[in-house]
Amino acid sequence: MYGLERFNQYTCGRNVVVHNDHSPLEFILKKPLSQAPKRLQALVMRLHKYDITFQYVPGRSLVLADTLSRAFPTQRNSQEHCVHAMNSGALPDIPDQRLQEIRNATETNEEARQLLQTIRNGWPPQRDQLPPRVRPYFSFRDTLSDDNGLIVKGERIFIPFPARAQIKAQLHSAHLGYDSMLRRARDTMFWIGMSNDIKQLADNCDVCQQTKPCNSKEPLQQHAEGRTPWENVVSICLNSTKNII
Repeated sequence: MYGLERFNQYTCGRNVVVHNDHSPLEFILKKPLSQAPKRLQALVMRLHKYDITFQYVPGRSLVLADTLSRAFPTQRNSQEHCVHAMNSGALPDIPDQRLQEIRNATETNEEARQLLQTIRNGWPPQRDQLPPRVRPYFSFRDTLSDDNGLIVKGERIFIPFPARAQIKAQLHSAHLGYDSMLRRARDTMFWIGMSNDIKQLADNCDVCQQTKPCNSKEPLQQHAEGRTPWENVVSICLNSTKNII
């Protein structure tokens, strides 16, 4: 971002090929803005005014860029203020009390703690280098971020296992059915296997089963009209007689 803005007179208004050795960034830029990590959304919005083609190149092939990256300035930049601005009010649809409950559940659950620690320390290049409980999250690691002790996937919040029972009970309190509950859940929360858990919740509820949409009726298949009176009836009788004989 600094390079594009520093040389704006050369980069703005034309296609620019960007070589970078950070492979997850290639997948982040291909996704919608809402699915990017919170700490990167401000940078991605600034990036939209440029026409760039991102290409991943290993660091050993970027000799000049690797040399310049080691001569970083010693003064502290203002990027931290942007991170705080993005975190402020990032989850407006969830009450503060519920967010605190989810934060407490994240601290007590071993899987959530390991996942949060991995997000803070950085993801390894291979799935096998992760703890077994964190490996299922490797495929969408570029969308996970830490929001003041909460794990966030895009604009949705990760619900640890201890808090899922209460969340599902509140989600099911109105007996909206599987489709409505799943749409409501996908707007604000996520966990692995959420769709199956909500489907099982709806299948075991008699009220949800009574109010769920029914299958459409089969349309009436109209037979061809005969050319003479009783032609179809006679044909049916003759065919029945042949079958009996």
